[in-house]
Amino acid sequence: MSLCEGNVIPPGSANENQAYTLDIAIGKMHQIINSNNSNPYPLHWDIRNKEEMLERWYKRWIHANNMKCEKTIGALEVQRKIIDETDLNVFSNCERGWGHWDLFVDNLLFTHDSLSAILDFDRMHFVYPEFDISRPILSCTLDNASIHLDRVAAFVKGYREYQPLTIEKLVRSVRLIWWKEAEGSRSKAK
Repeated sequence: MSLCEGNVIPPGSANENQAYTLDIAIGKMHQIINSNNSNPYPLHWDIRNKEEMLERWYKRWIHANNMKCEKTIGALEVQRKIIDETDLNVFSNCERGWGHWDLFVDNLLFTHDSLSAILDFDRMHFVYPEFDISRPILSCTLDNASIHLDRVAAFVKGYREYQPLTIEKLVRSVRLIWWKEAEGSRSKAK
């Protein structure tokens, strides 16, 4: 292990070149760690069905109502609508493979204009590598409820230098993150 120059940047503040160089690194990482992926390992986390999601949602709904938390109740109403309207077949084409699984902005070091290091590989698992596409995009480009599309375009351009990335896959990866986070639990899948 060696010392890397660079700093953690605030969420949503990656510039275009930082975004570009980050996704070059992620695309290259995915190419290396999944190039010999002929051994299908069990998934660390898998997509929950709607019944399980609604069961978890209902527990949070009851709790929010008991606490009389109107803001949470409103958010849960929106979440319920999304759960109801989601066609889980959208996830049927998700690729399985190794992924960092924790590519938040606080696990990345940047210089003023580029990525210098990806940190904390302790959560790397056999899962859906698509998490490594949308999680850093959201963490690095979402600022004050607005996403910087020029930086997202830079991410996509960088990733495509090593791995194919269609718009369909990009959108699916964001939906996959949403589905995972909507579970309401950070515990391991059964």
